[in-house]
Amino acid sequence: MALTTRSETGKVGDEGSTTALGRLAGGCYDHRRLVLVSWILALIALTVIAQVFGTHFQNKFSSGNTQSQQAANILAARFPAKAGDTADVVFHSTGALTSERNRAAVNAVVASIEPWRTCARHQPVRRERGPPDLT
Repeated sequence: MALTTRSETGKVGDEGSTTALGRLAGGCYDHRRLVLVSWILALIALTVIAQVFGTHFQNKFSSGNTQSQQAANILAARFPAKAGDTADVVFHSTGALTSERNRAAVNAVVASIEPWRTCARHQPVRRERGPPDLT
């Protein structure tokens, strides 16, 4: 483990620091409290500037007037049942989904997501080993 030596002035970095980075490091060490306060003030100033001149956050997912946004607007106006986003709900069980316990669990989930269903029709996907429509 190397020990830091001090010069006759009592400051670290005076001896052997011939590069600019070495002199900067020595100066930062010698004035470490001032450097710490300067960094804290710089962070505070940056935060204030970002709050004053920064943009206002909006949770808006429109694409402006792009072609895809125009297509989404036409779809919503002419075919409201097909507009919007879709989601798939998948059920997996090690046993049969038609058992009373699994059927109750599936029906509870289907009932809980019912308020978000805006689609006019509902088509469950049936797999080879999957059960018939449970709803």
